[in-house]
Amino acid sequence: MNREEIKEKAIDLIHSCVPDLSGVDINEESNINTDASVDSMSFIYLMTQIEAEFGIEIPQKKWAKLCKFGDLVDEIHLRLSKAR
Repeated sequence: MNREEIKEKAIDLIHSCVPDLSGVDINEESNINTDASVDSMSFIYLMTQIEAEFGIEIPQKKWAKLCKFGDLVDEIHLRLSKAR
């Protein structure tokens, strides 16, 4: 899966997991915690759904470092590359 496919799938997941973000434009620089007003429970739910959908595991200690959407896409891409 290439980076653009990951990005599209992640945006779809964000929109479906966090209804308040439905229709909100999400780009590489979007801060998925503060810009999008995602509360901590929604963020945890979102991260677990991303892990399940992509078949990866992102250590919880890394979650806090994934502030920007582009960082999240990079991390998913890295984890998928390692899984090959």
